[in-house]
Amino acid sequence: MDSDDHKRALILCFFQASSALLDVYTKDEISTYLDKNDLSPSPDHLRRRQKGRSDELAALYLVIAIGGQCRGLHPLDLEYAAKYFARAQQLAFEGMLCNPSVNMIRIFLLMAFYMLGACRRNAAFMYLGVASKAASALGLHRDDQYRNLQPEERSIRLRTWKSLRILDMLVSSILGRPRDSTCTRSDDTPLDDSPGEVMDSRRLALNATFELCSLIDGIEQKLLKDNRIEADAAEEFLRHLRSWGRNLPEELCHFRGERIGVSDLVDQEICVGATHVACVYYFAIILITRPFLISYLMSKLHQKMSDSVHDAGLDQAQQLQISKLSNVCLDSAIYMSNTCYNAIKSGFLLNNMCMIKAWVFAAGLVLGFSLFVQGTGSTNEIEEAYDAAREVLKKISYLSPQARHYHERLTHFSEATAKHQKRHVEQRRKSLNPYVSQIFTIDIDQPEDQTYPSPNLGSVDQSTAGVDLTNDLFGINEYPTMQLEDPMALPFVWDELSIDYQPYDTFWNGIG
Repeated sequence: MDSDDHKRALILCFFQASSALLDVYTKDEISTYLDKNDLSPSPDHLRRRQKGRSDELAALYLVIAIGGQCRGLHPLDLEYAAKYFARAQQLAFEGMLCNPSVNMIRIFLLMAFYMLGACRRNAAFMYLGVASKAASALGLHRDDQYRNLQPEERSIRLRTWKSLRILDMLVSSILGRPRDSTCTRSDDTPLDDSPGEVMDSRRLALNATFELCSLIDGIEQKLLKDNRIEADAAEEFLRHLRSWGRNLPEELCHFRGERIGVSDLVDQEICVGATHVACVYYFAIILITRPFLISYLMSKLHQKMSDSVHDAGLDQAQQLQISKLSNVCLDSAIYMSNTCYNAIKSGFLLNNMCMIKAWVFAAGLVLGFSLFVQGTGSTNEIEEAYDAAREVLKKISYLSPQARHYHERLTHFSEATAKHQKRHVEQRRKSLNPYVSQIFTIDIDQPEDQTYPSPNLGSVDQSTAGVDLTNDLFGINEYPTMQLEDPMALPFVWDELSIDYQPYDTFWNGIG
């Protein structure tokens, strides 16, 4: 079982899982590293490696580790993940920190990506910080540093810089943490690839995500400057995003193929990359429009609680604008949930997708809040999308304790919503018909099904051995269990559901 074929399969899984998020090594590079290196060295052999060879080995180890972590079809995948990551980590800290290089940045980016999949958010954040500082020291963010470089070297540096900025932007936005100041500088960032360079589907997906992250950076800079976002400014950002979407390559807009097992690996990688790009797009829209959705739904909630029209001091035009933006937020959540669900059904997504679990949870919160306020009978489309989000998280939960937490939270949210709506209907019935009431009820608690069988693994715990689940990727364990008995408590627990949008919650505390 410990064969080159198995390792090559895991390498392909890495390229599939990281499509549109990382492009630091090419398939040819990794294949060359595999052909020339022995992957079962003793510690003594590791200490005798030359620096260049250590860089290659660390990269190869990490690619295999991430592939095993993301695929997780059987225990050997997870054994490879743990074993090869430990070896790569040892090599990375033996001397790379003293000699910053592009290879060092690439390796620390891979280690950060692995830690995201392992639900170790603090370690991932620190590795990203190391990579950012090294990139600053080498001037990867400066356009003049790319002049007079050979095409191959320029391509490596540019792909590394774009990968760093993408991962830093996405992780910081999700966690609500500040990014490295170097990574926010976009005025002198080289955006163009070398003239005549072949743009394969992987490069197209990376560039699309990079452009999106630049737009997200603009949103954040606006918030930092004004401490809030006006409806007109939100619509301007949405127009920029729409313009970006119109220029997407066709292969990132529509995928037509057979189910996994029939389609080739290139098709699978394209589909995953397009899914990642779409999710970043929908996530950006949710970030822009979520405060307007909250404002709109809170107004509806006040009306339901008081049976009167809630006046927020807005004229009719402002109310219509907020209503329109709230619908944009809902539509984005629906699209994101359905996109990921369709990717899951196709079989193209791997068993551990570190970013998708966070994005889908964000969409689930938007959909769940809407269902809570407007009622489960308000629209089947929202209910179906909410169920789809839960199904996606359930699929990923086989290997990810974090996704399991998210799935449980959305399930509890759904149950609380159903109870709230039932109670509301009963109260309304009593108020409309005072002559008859229900005099006998039966309420039997059903045992909760907390078992998450994992195909070919036997237990989820195999994927989390040695992982501190109290320090998970998005901090879900740091917050108390959701309590929704009091419907008016909902807005206060919204931000405790640990997507950690603190910067946006701090600045979006008023709707203009």
